Amino acid sequence: MGRARQPQKPVGLSGGLDAVQRAFDLFQQGRARAAMRELAPVLDKPQTPQVELKARRLQGACLQREGFHEEAAQQLGKATALDGRDAQVRFDWAQALQFAGKIDESERVVRELLSQAPEHAGGTALLARLLQSRGRHDEAAALLDEAGGRGIEDPPLTLALAGSARRLGREQEAIERLDALATQGSLPVGQRQEALFQAASLLDKLGRFDEAFAHFERAHGLVKASYDPRATRRDTDELIRAWTPQAIAGGARGRDLSQTPIFVVGMPRSGTTLVENILGAHPAVFGAGELMRMSSIYRELVHQAGRPLEQGVRSLNARQVASGAQAYLAHLKRLAPGAQRVVDKHPLNFLHLGLIARLFPGARVIHTQRDPRDTCLSCYFRNFLNAMSYATDQRWLGSFYCEYARLMEHWRETLPGAPVNLRFMEIRYEDIIADQEGASRRLIEFAGLAWDEGVMRFHERPRPAPTLNADEIGRPVYASSVAKWKAYEGHIGVLLRALGPVLDSQQGADGPDRSEPGG
Repeated sequence: MGRARQPQKPVGLSGGLDAVQRAFDLFQQGRARAAMRELAPVLDKPQTPQVELKARRLQGACLQREGFHEEAAQQLGKATALDGRDAQVRFDWAQALQFAGKIDESERVVRELLSQAPEHAGGTALLARLLQSRGRHDEAAALLDEAGGRGIEDPPLTLALAGSARRLGREQEAIERLDALATQGSLPVGQRQEALFQAASLLDKLGRFDEAFAHFERAHGLVKASYDPRATRRDTDELIRAWTPQAIAGGARGRDLSQTPIFVVGMPRSGTTLVENILGAHPAVFGAGELMRMSSIYRELVHQAGRPLEQGVRSLNARQVASGAQAYLAHLKRLAPGAQRVVDKHPLNFLHLGLIARLFPGARVIHTQRDPRDTCLSCYFRNFLNAMSYATDQRWLGSFYCEYARLMEHWRETLPGAPVNLRFMEIRYEDIIADQEGASRRLIEFAGLAWDEGVMRFHERPRPAPTLNADEIGRPVYASSVAKWKAYEGHIGVLLRALGPVLDSQQGADGPDRSEPGG
């Protein structure tokens, strides 16, 4: 008989701490994925509680930055179990749960935090946002006012109050407090930038458009962003060359005919959240938000660093296709075990439609469209926390939109001509606003489901979307965002010129909805 297996000894404290420190340095440089690779061997082996706590907390932060909110919540929950007295770790866990859409769990955790640390400003602000997500704006404001009266740190409270200001008629008060925050040079630049975005949004709602635009421009000017339109153009060229009808039709395709996945794609701020909310109000559908899983699978299978995309597409084999499809479907099952349909509304999955067609023969794709001027303006008016640097500059925005439009035209020409069963639908945001029931019925029919009247009351569901302002949560369909660009026409000449090729091609076109099965 062989010797009994000895339990692993914990890695030396200094070695584990050194690895965590290297990972932290990478995280600070904006290299979250490299940091996670550095942390992997630390988390794979037994560690001292101190090292494990630091590693799991940092892993949670990396996952959060990359958009893996479910996984981040799991890591931060384990970190909290290691030291339940650490208020900041518990706060990070509650925040990750919020972004993962687990509102009840997030509220439970943050209330536990505040019972231990009632002066925690971030926890107070988070609880207010959770109340706002349920439409309880009076309670949220009362919580924030009471905390402010006790002298709790002001910046997080003011930023949270902005989410309820319009509902309570306190816009001017909030704008003044936000403007004061924005001028405090001692505050982190991120807080000052967010204060300007919040104030600008309130000014916009009040119809003070010139003041609003000045605030948005100041907000973008606080952080220097970098973006290379030529690189995006080259990437688009590469995608079009690699994903030909022959490349989609000629290679291995998935055998699992699951109809569970529905991919909602399009430009950010084009109506993807609205479509997800409509679909997600159906009892057979789970709205999963913006999942990062497909991006990870895409990188693993075809778009590896240092390898041309065309080579990756050509070498994609049956084993890889099956593995990628199974991994994605297993992820959906973990998120919503009983759902007939799961909506992944990550807008930028429009980049991955070639692989989606290969992996998921039974999947459905909904492409949301909106007036390019309104789409881009809405992007410019959002604080994407540097995740979309092109959205910080009018010329960059217009250039990115043109490349997105060029790629979508390629998919229109390619997917229906390839012998795949991918179902493809296009729907305009403006048409949903004009006829909510008619558009909703088309969406539910496209999803292969029977009509349910609850779909018309999607706004009553408490689940917030990270892409919405707190003021937008719980509101029914509203038309004030249609043709909003006209109110800012005097400020967006650069954007309009950059969008010229797209606007010229759309001139005179009505852009009707269309639903087309591919193959």
